[in-house]
Amino acid sequence: MASNIPGIFKNNVTTYGEACEEECQIPENLKLQGISKTTSEIVDYSLYCGIYKWRPSCLRGSGNIIAFLAAACFISCLQASFSGYTSSQVTTLEKRFAIGSSVIGMINSCFEVGYICSVIYVSYVGSHGRVPLWISIGLFAMSGGAFLWSLPHFIFFDRSRTSYISLNEQLCILSNNTSTCTEGCDDSLLPGCSESSAIGYAFLPVFIVAQLLIGAGSSPILTLTPPFIDDHVPSSKAPPMIASLYAAAAMGPVMGFALGAFLLRYPADVLSMNKPFTIGPGDPEWIGAWWGGFILLGILVFIGGVILLMFPRKLLELPCSDHSQSKKMAVTNAPLNNGYVFGESTPMRPQCNHINTTLTTDVLADNDSEYQSPWSDFSSSRRSQRRSQNSNFKPCSQLDSKSTWDDFTTVLFSLVRNKIYIVACLCISTEMFIVIGFASFLPKYLEMEFRINKSSSSLIAGGLIVPCGAFGILVGGFILNRFQLRRIGAIRFVLVLNLLILACICSFLFLGCQNPSIAGLTVPYSDEFIPSSLELSSQCNTGCSCDKNEWSPVCHLASDTTFISPCYAGCKERFIVNSSMQEFHKCACALRSTNASLSSLPYVTTPGECDLHCSTLIPFVIVLTFSLFLTGVIQNPLLMVTMRSVDHNQRAFALGLKFVIVRFLANLPSPIVYGRVIDGACRFWRSECGRIGDCAFVDVQYLSVYMTGLGMVVKCFGLLFYFLLLYFLHHDKSADNASAFINNTNGNNITIQAVCLHHEAEDLEVSTIIVSNTSS
Repeated sequence: MASNIPGIFKNNVTTYGEACEEECQIPENLKLQGISKTTSEIVDYSLYCGIYKWRPSCLRGSGNIIAFLAAACFISCLQASFSGYTSSQVTTLEKRFAIGSSVIGMINSCFEVGYICSVIYVSYVGSHGRVPLWISIGLFAMSGGAFLWSLPHFIFFDRSRTSYISLNEQLCILSNNTSTCTEGCDDSLLPGCSESSAIGYAFLPVFIVAQLLIGAGSSPILTLTPPFIDDHVPSSKAPPMIASLYAAAAMGPVMGFALGAFLLRYPADVLSMNKPFTIGPGDPEWIGAWWGGFILLGILVFIGGVILLMFPRKLLELPCSDHSQSKKMAVTNAPLNNGYVFGESTPMRPQCNHINTTLTTDVLADNDSEYQSPWSDFSSSRRSQRRSQNSNFKPCSQLDSKSTWDDFTTVLFSLVRNKIYIVACLCISTEMFIVIGFASFLPKYLEMEFRINKSSSSLIAGGLIVPCGAFGILVGGFILNRFQLRRIGAIRFVLVLNLLILACICSFLFLGCQNPSIAGLTVPYSDEFIPSSLELSSQCNTGCSCDKNEWSPVCHLASDTTFISPCYAGCKERFIVNSSMQEFHKCACALRSTNASLSSLPYVTTPGECDLHCSTLIPFVIVLTFSLFLTGVIQNPLLMVTMRSVDHNQRAFALGLKFVIVRFLANLPSPIVYGRVIDGACRFWRSECGRIGDCAFVDVQYLSVYMTGLGMVVKCFGLLFYFLLLYFLHHDKSADNASAFINNTNGNNITIQAVCLHHEAEDLEVSTIIVSNTSS
């Protein structure tokens, strides 16, 4: 068998130089005229960076794995920043386009639709083509999606009530004002609603297509980049390089939140600064420059696409490089059971991957005697599959399995029937359901619950909470490797952490704030003593023709009561103190609450609600950060259990199927469900041109109960799945089979020696397993 392979003979040792010289023969069409056939003198311009025939000499040394890794880390960070930036703009988008949180959640879920629809095709076709080209195509699609995100700002009519409102329109004026919509009127007849761009949800298809493009464009960078790196480096160097790729992606949401916090300080109409603005970034009705971030990210992603497009199909590397040497091995004629033994070579020769494993019951029951990173499992099985595509020999990873990668249906049904694998995927889905859903609306939750401005909520979410989750993933991998946890031990460890997370979620019920006193919404007007009679209109503002959609809250300091606008407070006079302060006088509704005369009536300031006396923000952030850290810790143990519960040659496919299952069960529905729950806590909806608009006021007590209750329900389902998984692991048939196998050896240890020989020039792999019994 070995004699058919160039450079390897049965009864002698072939030096590495001889094998390498024969391996490095270059086709005639790649040789330059007048150049010898030695590899050191061969120049292949197709390996240089450039576009089409433009391959400048200054870029000749850039087509290497280090340059590609740097570009890929930059792109991964940008790709992940879209999620953080979109989450930071939730309340802004809701007010700008008068939509609810459930609509935002549906838009966010379109990212998963685009990813799922493209990932299977891209992962198969792209892996057989020029990987940098496929990644560039995806980046150009993402760039187009980013530009589409900003397009509605320029083409759709802005009926925003907050950018520049005439101060006189906020007062209680007894007149037939047709430019406002009082309770019971048809706001579709208001000025601006007659334009086609303002009717219905005309902007919604643009957002949906944008998210589909971003999701589809993300699939190449997420699925093709790690295997491409693995193809160009030794197996020992692939995990840290891929880890750096994921670390860069983990910083993406942080960058997105930071960018959102910065741009929210500027008004949406920043290009028209000559218009008078009456509110600032601290006002709940402030609409920031949400569109600017999408344009900036679109430009950066487009630049990244051009950079990736310049990389060649195969990075600079010759078969006789140090990388190649580490993948080869010398062969001796030393006999063992009338066969061959693959001995270790000298340091100057390629090293042999020699596995000498003594099997025990625990090892077989856990499928691995020591921890290996999940990516190592994927990398090794993919590497074996790739190298043996044109070989008649089976790779080592397939010697103990009847399934092959070519038999897609068989492998798929095998995984679906694997109870441990499916339940483990359900456990991961419950974790990600809470993380994805809560993270999508975390800035809005902080803003609504604790009455902080949009920039502060984005900074807290992106600068403190999200990084702790990424740090937890690293800690989980360290714990898994340090204590060598097997499957049952890992699930017990995860169960304990989940109980702590559940306790943290329950504590959110006590870390919320009370509703502010808002006349007509949370408290009645002073002349109304029936708490259930909560209406915006009262005798004190009758005939004022107040606009029900105008949310310009003012605070009556004497009674610490907030009115949704000076008009609903019954104010008839306005006094400007300075450019940032104004007072409203003769407020009839505020007069009733103080039993004072008009002349002695304390002034009412605007804009803004009355100060909310709530001191639970810091404890809430601490508990939330700790719970997200624990959630990150359990990710690696769960992934390890998932990978160790399938055959070795199925691990790469199992990893991909796990991604699909989790995205279908968690990433796709979670933003929609959480958005609907948040909308359920809305106390006052505004209308927009004849349809339901955005939520003007959220009952924070209901919001805390609903969000916490949903998290508790999902976490309880997760605990049931964990106990079920623990039950299946205790009754795993492979453990019984392993015990019977060991007992049949009559006390002898079974030693398996498995080695693989990779002849890179012809892309072949020879596999040999030697099984021998040695007495104990």
